[in-house]
Parts: sequence; structure tokens; C-alpha cells
Amino acid sequence: AFPGQRAKVRLLRGTSDKGVLRSVSPKVVEAGGEVTTVGNASSFDVATSEVRYQSPDAKDAADAVAQAYRRQGMYLADRIVRGDWPTLRMVKRRR
Repeated sequence: AFPGQRAKVRLLRGTSDKGVLRSVSPKVVEAGGEVTTVGNASSFDVATSEVRYQSPDAKDAADAVAQAYRRQGMYLADRIVRGDWPTLRMVKRRR
């Protein structure tokens, strides 16, 4: 795939775990995502991870990215709409 052909993914860390982006990023790429931004969320006490997408055409790509999160020990909590963005909310499995 060439740049622009893959789903664009922004990875924003919202926890104190500094290694989380390093472990998730390769999985997102394997799932077909193009990581365009890596940075911090607005806070570090975020309880869920979210996969948001703008277009109904991007649903399959969003599901593939969510699958990458599942391989990191998370599960799909629900599908919601946040603003105009369909959103998949991912939650860490409790051990």
C-alpha cells in the first residue's frame, strides 16, 4: 500500500503507561492503518481507548484497527457516536 491508501490513525496516549503506543503502533500498521500522529491525549486518566472514523466507508478499516487493540488484551465495550464520528470504545480486560 502507498501513503494515503491506508486508514489514517492518530495514536494518543491517555494513560501513564509510556510503552503503550510502542506496543500498539505495529499492530495498527499490521491491521492496515497508517499511523500519522503519535502523541499525548488531553489527560492521562483515560479509562477507554476509542477508534473513531468519519465515513461509513471506513468501518471495515476501523474494525481492523479495533482488532489490533483486541490483540493487546482489550475488548469492544460498545459502538457509539461521538459528535459526528462513529466510535468503537475499547476497554482493557481485567486480570
